[in-house]
Amino acid sequence: MNSFSRQKILLESWQILKENPVFIIGFFLFIFLISIAPNFLINDFNLEKEVVNNTPIVYQILIFILQIIISYILIRVLLLIVDKRPLNKENILPSNQMFYNFTIGTIIYDIGLILLVMLMQKMGPAGIIAFLLFIFIILKFQFVNYIIIDKNTTALTAFKISNEITKNELVEIFLLFMSLLFINIIGAIFFGIGLLLTMPVSIIAIVLLYKELIKKVSFESEG
Repeated sequence: MNSFSRQKILLESWQILKENPVFIIGFFLFIFLISIAPNFLINDFNLEKEVVNNTPIVYQILIFILQIIISYILIRVLLLIVDKRPLNKENILPSNQMFYNFTIGTIIYDIGLILLVMLMQKMGPAGIIAFLLFIFIILKFQFVNYIIIDKNTTALTAFKISNEITKNELVEIFLLFMSLLFINIIGAIFFGIGLLLTMPVSIIAIVLLYKELIKKVSFESEG
């Protein structure tokens, strides 16, 4: 029996958005604009120009660091909103150790996905196996960074816990993701304006899913 209700999560995520729509939608817009800004700067604000492959390594590193910071802020703020905790500097800013663990977790997770994407491209039609592994990794370890931030663990511990809390839940998690995909497709129909509502609801739903799954595990913070 699964440990969460898809319907309950979707309804609760919508309720959270309704409680503070201006801040949450504004926050998502800010995060989105900051995320795409580096590509615009590199391509001289040319929307039709492809991302430059020979971008200087220094720029690539800086962009990667920026993306890690953005990812951390997004997850941290959403966890605080779901927990109904104040959004102040003390709650948002990480310790050096937490940010180090978050960075390591992000690198390991991203490298795994990148390798599978490369494998898919090389295998051609047979790449379906790599594609299935790609989906499996996302479903199994997507909560690593949530755990690092929420429970202050090391990256290795977070991977172990993510593996534990997703046991016997992958089908239900996948079905929830398909529901969120469908909702966002509906949101994108009218010139993408609906995404201003569906995207925040979807990401909040993932945080709520994490909160439900993490109840299965009890452990002490590693500081």
